[in-house]
Amino acid sequence: MDPQVSAIVEQLQGMDSLHAAAIAALRDLQGPNESAGILYVKDGLYYYTKPVTSRTQDSCNIKAQLPKGAKIAGIYHTHSNGS
Repeated sequence: MDPQVSAIVEQLQGMDSLHAAAIAALRDLQGPNESAGILYVKDGLYYYTKPVTSRTQDSCNIKAQLPKGAKIAGIYHTHSNGS
């Protein structure tokens, strides 16, 4: 059973589109393990949490407390090099 990993919510510069936030999130990925994060919208701008990993190659569970007034716009995840 994988432990849940808390996603880091940083106040990054907001982006005009969900697509731009998703691309920026994927550029932050590192390492060979499964990674995941949350895309959210607040005040008409899109943000992402930094990617987190459970340090496994088959799953990644996340939880995050978003800033007040933010709403989840999407979730992103990757597959490990071993999948």
